[in-house]
Amino acid sequence: MVFDTQLKLAREFSLPVIIHSRGAWQDCFQMTKDAGIEKAVFHWYSGPIEILDKIIENGYLVSCTPALEYSRELRSVIEKTPLERILVETDSPVRYKSQHPYNAEPKHVLKTLFCLAKLKNISIINAEEITTSNAKRFFNIKKSSS
Repeated sequence: MVFDTQLKLAREFSLPVIIHSRGAWQDCFQMTKDAGIEKAVFHWYSGPIEILDKIIENGYLVSCTPALEYSRELRSVIEKTPLERILVETDSPVRYKSQHPYNAEPKHVLKTLFCLAKLKNISIINAEEITTSNAKRFFNIKKSSS
């Protein structure tokens, strides 16, 4: 009920939606699609590839975090996701369970970029340019005229 109300508000005001859908991937996807949402990102998506395919087909995005370093599920998703459909983030202040556990901070978005570039076999600069362009498009950030 609450999610449905949020989706209606997002549609009414033409706002992008960031969805934490862990364990409710199909329901969240279907509700988002049925609500007519144009812009949605599925935060740290690590669900079934069949639903990922639907997310991509509908023009939605997924985000990745430094968990890309160790999460097989997240790596599998990101390997199959076109770069133009990926945002990077840290999910700060979560604690990551990597070989050397740490508490995420905003600066760790660079670790996410590094992992993404390595996985996609591209330069960090290329990963940064593409994901920054994705974020600007998603959040409707225009170039400053000054």
